[in-house]
Amino acid sequence: MAEAHRWNAVNMIEAGMVIGWLMGYHADFYHPSGLGPTTRLAIHNEAGDTVIAESGDWIIHDSLGWHVARELQSVEAGMIKDLQT
Repeated sequence: MAEAHRWNAVNMIEAGMVIGWLMGYHADFYHPSGLGPTTRLAIHNEAGDTVIAESGDWIIHDSLGWHVARELQSVEAGMIKDLQT
């Protein structure tokens, strides 16, 4: 099953939860640009590509690696465990 977390760079508590979640998976990520509400995260996939999450994007982890989606509805229904709830 996939897991998803919304990147909210404005809310430090939520941002900290996402960072902790990424660290729990030993994700290779960094902060390439932006401050405050424009803070982006770059996450490296096992395949070698990098996905960029902007504030408000959903970061998704599944058996294929890391993905980013603007809307959670763009991900197949029933495959997501929303960590916000």
